[in-house]
Amino acid sequence: MDNKGEEAFLQPFKKNSVLKKSFWYPYLDPKGSIVWSANKVLYQTEDGKKALVNGISGIRMIKDYDAPRKNIGYMFMIIPKEATESVIGNDLINHSNKIQIIDQLGNIVYSTDSSEFGKKLSKSLWADVHATKHNGSIKKKDVQGKEMYISSYTSTYSNWTVVTYINIADTVKDLNTIKKSTILIGIFGIMASLLLTAFFSWSLSKPIRSLALRLSKIKRGNTLPHRGQANNREVEILYKSFNSMLNDLEETIKILSYKQIREEQAQLIAMKAQFQPHFLYNSLNTIYYNAIMEKQNKVAHMVLSLSDLLRYSIQPGSDFVALREDLEQLNRFIELQRYRYEDKLQVEINVEDALHHIPIMKLLLQPIVENAISHGLESVKGRPWIIQISITKEENLLQFVIEDNGIGMSEAEMKKALEFDRDRNELDEKILHTGVGLPNLQHRIKLIYGDQYGLHLSPSVLGGLKVQFNIPILINKMIGGLEDENNVSR
Repeated sequence: MDNKGEEAFLQPFKKNSVLKKSFWYPYLDPKGSIVWSANKVLYQTEDGKKALVNGISGIRMIKDYDAPRKNIGYMFMIIPKEATESVIGNDLINHSNKIQIIDQLGNIVYSTDSSEFGKKLSKSLWADVHATKHNGSIKKKDVQGKEMYISSYTSTYSNWTVVTYINIADTVKDLNTIKKSTILIGIFGIMASLLLTAFFSWSLSKPIRSLALRLSKIKRGNTLPHRGQANNREVEILYKSFNSMLNDLEETIKILSYKQIREEQAQLIAMKAQFQPHFLYNSLNTIYYNAIMEKQNKVAHMVLSLSDLLRYSIQPGSDFVALREDLEQLNRFIELQRYRYEDKLQVEINVEDALHHIPIMKLLLQPIVENAISHGLESVKGRPWIIQISITKEENLLQFVIEDNGIGMSEAEMKKALEFDRDRNELDEKILHTGVGLPNLQHRIKLIYGDQYGLHLSPSVLGGLKVQFNIPILINKMIGGLEDENNVSR
């Protein structure tokens, strides 16, 4: 279009004065910058008739090349609405939301709502949009009775502003639906969890209740193990432990019953052995005094030692004596043996005096020495018989080592020597014998001190057998019916 408004392919301007009255004319830049605007500026042919439709126009002055200050016309650039929509897009997720493009004059150049083309934006809203231009911030505002989030951004090039409207109610509608669904799912989840918890609690507690019932029946002597399959691994472990406990309980009952029977047998045998103890001692005393009168001092001394030996072995009382008393008993036994073997028997005892008060099991040393003489030394010819006894203290234990230079034992013989036969009634066979044998001694040590204690046999450096064992120092045991004064080990 020239500067007179002629030769226009848009809406023609008959006169230059009409051109100057256009709303965009005052904004034309003499330097030639483009002024963007929007109105019904395009012709559209429908049924042979021409009609103006909405579009975006860009207008600038055209200057004479030879005289730059001279205006020779105007250039119009038309952008159809369809071209704008192809750039911006009109496929909104929620149709209650919308996008507007507003020019520098507050005119709505483009809107996803086609009814708003060419309209002026309200002054209050335009003020808010201008207040936040360039920064893209979001504001909450009431628009036509609806709460909206409004975000705007102004181009520094065209000075146009893009405004986005988001309907808050429609936006959070899906969130509210999700919230309700989440609450319902949570309620159903809690109910399902409670039901599952109740079921698993019942299924788990049922076998435990059954186990508790079986435990209560043990008091009435019912020790039958559980038969059947468990429904889970933990309960199966409980049932296995229960069956194992019953087996251990039955074994313990058998051991205690056996021990009780043996004790009762021992009491009966002891009563038999004491049928007339005064008669036995009086008879020995008569022999002793006759020997004294006949000046048979050696025989008299032997009879006195034998009397003391028998009295210590069969007299009732505590199972524990001071180490000193057991050593005295051992010396009486050795003295009697020396009357028979004379200087051939050499016994060396090494023990500190500070250990003499410590309580030990009665008849602990004599059986070992007796076994060494009868099974290890009697068949030795041509050399002295040597027995070495060492007693030491290590922390809260007494350590015993007894060695001899006899014939010793093989590995098989050592193993067999400590085997205890429960069915053999040795008390009946050897009621008046001073020795109880290594198996019986081993059994007594384990019964009194515990299974972790006992005799250990090995070859001796002297050439014969070495017997080793440890026993705990039990300072609270009664000795001869009286408790140790200090009640401590020194």
